[in-house]
Amino acid sequence: MNQVVLYVEDQEAAKRFWVDTLGFTLAEDTPYGEERWLSVLSPDGATKLVLSKREPGWTHPDVREGIPHSNVFFYTDDVETTYRELTAKGVPGA
Repeated sequence: MNQVVLYVEDQEAAKRFWVDTLGFTLAEDTPYGEERWLSVLSPDGATKLVLSKREPGWTHPDVREGIPHSNVFFYTDDVETTYRELTAKGVPGA
């Protein structure tokens, strides 16, 4: 299994997006200290995303000119069908 950390401003909103909208499953949601360990698992079980809280004012090196970039990619066998499915679910930028 692959594991990737994604920095998010709002962990609860990120959890709803990945689980409710994209069909990932909740892998772990555990408080630790004043923080929270939150991870979701892709539908095929191959990739775990750790949804880590981004501290206010912190800019990840992959944010250029105010636009977040990522080297995390997901693949599909049918991009047109996937586009239609994501658009129907209200995914922005799909």
